[in-house]
Amino acid sequence: MRVTVERPVVSTHRPLLSSVHPGGRVLADALTPTKALMSTLPRCSARSPRLPRTGTRIFAVCVAAPAVAAMLAGCDPLTAPPNLTHAADAISATSGVVDRVIDGDTVDVRLSTGGDPVRVRILGIDTPETVHPDAPVQCWGPEASAWAHQQLDGTTITLTADPVADDTDRYGRLLRYVQLPDGSNYSVRAAETGMARAYIYQDQHLAEAANITAAQSTAQTNGAGLWGAPCFGDTAS
Repeated sequence: MRVTVERPVVSTHRPLLSSVHPGGRVLADALTPTKALMSTLPRCSARSPRLPRTGTRIFAVCVAAPAVAAMLAGCDPLTAPPNLTHAADAISATSGVVDRVIDGDTVDVRLSTGGDPVRVRILGIDTPETVHPDAPVQCWGPEASAWAHQQLDGTTITLTADPVADDTDRYGRLLRYVQLPDGSNYSVRAAETGMARAYIYQDQHLAEAANITAAQSTAQTNGAGLWGAPCFGDTAS
């Protein structure tokens, strides 16, 4: 008589319940694949397939594009560098001789390049009116004009533009700083002696604005020029 011995069925799957480490940590084995399941999966080659040439180019563009975008992101029109063409004008200077003083902040200059004299509105300052067709002569206007004649009549000067200022104003006058023969800035000197006040046009922050404002503060402290008697800073009256 044949005796059939049945062997116990042993599962090849690990138990779904996790075993507990003696230290109390749970060892998660529930998701570990079995040998049987692994045997059914397709074998993968040890060599990774190469991307097609086109795909490589696309990948390179995708990686490079964010980097370029990041560099361009900081180009705020308010914090960006000045216009290069205008900056070049500011660096290059034109010499000439003062042909006529109109008032404390306006002169006619005969440029060294030749031609007729050009009218220049000096940047960064404003002097009391003396020749305005629609305004009376203002307090300290004659004194400021007389001082300008002393400083500028027949003087060889250097005209310099500012990176943020327009090239000309609405009257067609050149907008320039005037550099005196000793290298000083006429606008700073006029503000320091109280012959002019600091002037900012349409919130333009000129390169010399800080120096001109500091010079004006000195004049105010000393009560010089239009900051003393009889104007005391009020040139309109």
